[in-house]
Amino acid sequence: MTTLTIRQYTGETDLQPIADMLNACEAFDRLDEGTSVDELRFEFAQPSLDTARDLRLWEDGDGELVGFGQMIIPELGAAQDGFLWFRVHPNSRGDDIESQIIAWGEERMREVGQERGACERIRRRPPRGVDGGGRRIAQAARSGERFI
Repeated sequence: MTTLTIRQYTGETDLQPIADMLNACEAFDRLDEGTSVDELRFEFAQPSLDTARDLRLWEDGDGELVGFGQMIIPELGAAQDGFLWFRVHPNSRGDDIESQIIAWGEERMREVGQERGACERIRRRPPRGVDGGGRRIAQAARSGERFI
């Protein structure tokens, strides 16, 4: 089993490794979802994104980025669904990273539910053709019930 480190996004120094990993996924999956450092910088600067809490990086034992997760959480008063967008490097798929990313997303939505005093759900939308193309996972924050 691969040793993984899960950590927060730390800013500018993470942009190039994230872009490189996402582009490696794009080269493998061919989903027209490539990116650049400038695109990521712009996206991560949006006021609605809490980079400390809504972004996570997974690194292997060599410190190489192998997984990336981003929570997209609506503003208070909007729909109470959160969306988990994630990618795992093609060479690391199937090593349980996917499950860890989903568990992180579920935990993050539990936090949001507790903060807002509401039941929150998480929806995972994988790329089409990858992992079943759209299987939905909802998490009821208060009850801990998991719907797949």
